[in-house]
Amino acid sequence: MSLNALAQTPSMADTLGHWVQDGLRHHQEGRFDQAQTIYEAILAADPDQTMILSLLGLIHHQKGDSTTAEKLIRQAVQVAPESAVLRDHLGLALDGIGDVDGSMEAHAISVILDPDHAPGWYNLGMMMMRVGRDEDSLRCIMRALDVDPRSPIYRTGFGRILAKLGHRIEAADAFRLALLADSSFAEAFAGLAGLWDEIGQADDAGAARDAARKFHDGLSDPTGTLAQDIFRRIQTSFPSTATH
Repeated sequence: MSLNALAQTPSMADTLGHWVQDGLRHHQEGRFDQAQTIYEAILAADPDQTMILSLLGLIHHQKGDSTTAEKLIRQAVQVAPESAVLRDHLGLALDGIGDVDGSMEAHAISVILDPDHAPGWYNLGMMMMRVGRDEDSLRCIMRALDVDPRSPIYRTGFGRILAKLGHRIEAADAFRLALLADSSFAEAFAGLAGLWDEIGQADDAGAARDAARKFHDGLSDPTGTLAQDIFRRIQTSFPSTATH
C-alpha cells in the first residue's frame, strides 16, 4: 500500500501501530536496515511521531553515525522536552560523538523527569563508571535494579561496578543472578571470566569465556568491552510504546 493510500484509510492508526511493532522488532533483533526503512516510512506518513524519530536516531548511532543520530534525537527532544525516554536516547547519541558531560547531563535529566526510568539510571551509572565516579555509579545502577530487579543487563552492570570496587564475591553473585534471569546472557559469563582471571582460576575463566563466545559470536573480547557496554545500554532504551 502506498503512503498516500495509507493516509486515506480509516485504519491508519492501526496500520501505523503494526508498522511500529515491526520496526521495533527488527531494531531489537539487530536488523537495522529493515528497521530504518520502516521508521522512515512511518515518519513520511506521520511526521509527528517523535519517538520514531528518536529511534531512527538510535539506528544511525548503532550504524556508526552518531552525528546524524544526535541531530535527529535532538529534534525529537525539542518537540517533547519532558520525555524521559527521549532524553535518555539523547545521552546515548552524545556519548557517541564524544560529549561525555552532555551525555551524563541528558541521562540525569531523564531520571529527574521520571525517577522510575530504569534505563536512565543504568545508563547514567555506566557513564559514571567510565569516568571514575564509581560510588555514584553503584548508586545509580542499584536504583535501576530497584525498578527492575530481574533485568540481566542491570544485574551484569551491578556486577561490573562491584568488581571494579573490589567486591568480588558480591560481583560473582550478581553475575550468577543475571544468568538465572537469562542463562544465555553472554556479558554475565564475560564478567565471571574476568573475575576468575583475577583470582587465578584459569579453568573456570576459560569455561566462562567459552560460554560468552558461544552465546555472543560478536563478543571478540569476552571480558567486556566498551562496544558491548554501549550496545547493552541501547538495548535498555526501547520504550514500551513507540507512538508519539
